[in-house]
Amino acid sequence: LAGRSSGMLLLPVCGEYVFQRLLPKMLGNTSGGTYRRRIITCITPMSGRPLIDTIARQQRHRASGLARGATYFWHAHAMLKRPPYDPALEPFDGGVAVLIRNGEVAGHVATSLSTFWSPSRPFSLQHWVWYIVVWINGDREPSDEDYPPQWLMVEPMQHGVFQWESGNAHDGDYTVEWLPADERQAALTSLNIKAEDF
Repeated sequence: LAGRSSGMLLLPVCGEYVFQRLLPKMLGNTSGGTYRRRIITCITPMSGRPLIDTIARQQRHRASGLARGATYFWHAHAMLKRPPYDPALEPFDGGVAVLIRNGEVAGHVATSLSTFWSPSRPFSLQHWVWYIVVWINGDREPSDEDYPPQWLMVEPMQHGVFQWESGNAHDGDYTVEWLPADERQAALTSLNIKAEDF
């Protein structure tokens, strides 16, 4: 490595590639920009230790910042007013419904009930339903969401109807029959649907 000039460390071509390009990529920074500025000013010509120490401090500071941000978000989220209990949404809380068409089972809908925040209602949370459709032939639709005020999927299901419009062979209206609570887990296992799939 070359000497210093105006307080900056001058790197030869090989050193520039290793310390400004290769090493940052190995450390997970694909652009290299953040590390590059700090590496040039912190590494010494005789030892790589200051570079490692600097990066370690950087990572600890970044992790600490993320932890503080997460804590702030958690407290802010806890202060928001939760939506009022709605008994009509209870079947969607870990629910499984059987879809019937022409008197035959055509598929299943698994649902998950949670809450979300929207800038339209900055001081409160709103109900949020996610659902996954698995057809009787094994076809599986990606998870999708439904939320107020439209409730495009939830409201028809509350009236016993599931409407599917996706431009495939499954399009149409289905009759909904909710499984009792003691049968839900067995159905989810059979359908290979886990909580993290929603």
